Parts: sequence; structure tokens; C-alpha cells
Amino acid sequence: RHASSREPAAVRDRQRDPAMLKPRALKETLQQVVSPAVSRVILMKTDGSMIAYASENDKDAQVVSAVTSNIWTVYLAHKDTFHSDKLSTMLFDCEQGRVALLPVASLVLCLVATPAVAFGELCARGEAVIAKLQGPLSQLAQDCLYPTAKQEALH
Repeated sequence: RHASSREPAAVRDRQRDPAMLKPRALKETLQQVVSPAVSRVILMKTDGSMIAYASENDKDAQVVSAVTSNIWTVYLAHKDTFHSDKLSTMLFDCEQGRVALLPVASLVLCLVATPAVAFGELCARGEAVIAKLQGPLSQLAQDCLYPTAKQEALH
């Protein structure tokens, strides 16, 4: 018997399609940022649908995702008013604490921290996560948006 036939199907499938998202690795990457100071890290679509999250307390993850995606969507709808095509980071204070929203591929990364965390530190933590995720998520988005081009290239 060949050694690869003993591997779980999920492992074999990932080897065939490197663009496949690995949920456990994604959650572990987000979990690296969670600490007593940073309570939540959420990767979401612009409509608020959560892709992955890491949190000390799962209680409010969906609420935070919905509210922050609404704020991001308002920005996108009125970005001409802000005289900018590309917003690198959105920072604000709210009841949950300090929030940073950062674009990554076609998604939004949300970090929620205590008010004691400086915005600069919160941004640095977000940018560190983005550095790890930008390439894989960009490739995944490309494959999802243009699946026929990928199939044609294989033939």
C-alpha cells in the first residue's frame, strides 16, 4: 500500500488543491493575537459573515461582527466623501473596547481590545496577522472569483 492512501481524505484534498482554506490553521493564526488585552479577532466578509474568529469569550462575536461590518459597509458606500480609495485601517472606541478594522484580500479583519491598548499596538497586531494571511487569502479569493480560468489552465 502507498503511504499517501493512509492519510485522511481532508489532508489528501488539501494537497491536491493548495488554495483550499485550512480552518484549523486559520483559527490558530487568529488565536496568536488573543490575550487579556485583545479579547477578539474576527475575520469576516464585508456583509458581517464570520469566516473565522478567536476569542476569550464567544458570547458577543456575532454581534461585534455585525456591528463592525455595518461600519465598514457605510465607509465603502461613502468613501468618495473621505477622499480616499484605500483605507488602510479604521480605528474607533465603543462599549466593547477599542476596535481596529483592517482590509485583507476581499475580507475584513476585526480586532477588539481593552481601552488600555494603544491604537498603534492594535494596528501592529492586526498587520502581523495580515502579513500571515494576505497571500493565502488572496489566492483563495482569486480561485473563488475566477474558477473557470483555473480549470482552463489545467487543461
